[in-house]
Amino acid sequence: MSSRSAVVLTQHDCSIALSTYYAQEQWQASPSARHLRDVGMKQLITEVYEANYRVYGARKVWRELNRQGHEVPAAPWNS
Repeated sequence: MSSRSAVVLTQHDCSIALSTYYAQEQWQASPSARHLRDVGMKQLITEVYEANYRVYGARKVWRELNRQGHEVPAAPWNS
């Protein structure tokens, strides 16, 4: 099926390299662990932000997630 998609790309004069297309296709088939973690983290961030009337900034959201016991990567302002 993917080779058929590549043919369609070339027929429609798409200006991306086929290697780029195949790399993206492979990435979508098996996303990285970091991507999966980030998707889950985005949901947690949204929940905290919405629960606090959408007024929390990045630092307060980060602190709240840590208080709740979530493993949140270090923030750049904490360096």
